[in-house]
Amino acid sequence: MMTARGIPPMKPADNVGRRRFSIRWILAAAGIAAFVIVVVWLVFAYVIPDGVADGKADERDGAAAILAAKAAVETRLPDAQSMAFDKVSVVWLGEAPAVCGWVDVDEPQDSFDGPERFVYVDGQVMLEQLDGSDAVKQRWDDACD
Repeated sequence: MMTARGIPPMKPADNVGRRRFSIRWILAAAGIAAFVIVVVWLVFAYVIPDGVADGKADERDGAAAILAAKAAVETRLPDAQSMAFDKVSVVWLGEAPAVCGWVDVDEPQDSFDGPERFVYVDGQVMLEQLDGSDAVKQRWDDACD
């Protein structure tokens, strides 16, 4: 078949240009998807477990700090017949734990009726009965509130 001028008619385009364009987009999308998958894998493999391990270490350190605080209270009150701890919590002051709570001490010379506050920071414990309410209140306000 020929046109009026003797030029063969144009063949319909076979979409080669479009195919190349769509292949580029597919390859780009696949590369981006692979990058995202690697980043997500790294986050789940390294970042999240480190955070969980840090949290578990804080829990263990907090439990050890509570035990040390209770032992320090018992050491400061050697004549106590019994002690009941209540509302004991750990507050982190940077890297160091502070233990705050209440203790009800039963001893022969008990000048306090009912529970009293205690604060344990840097290996030192303060009790209202022995150190005075004002000193413990100030330390409580600094560390526990």
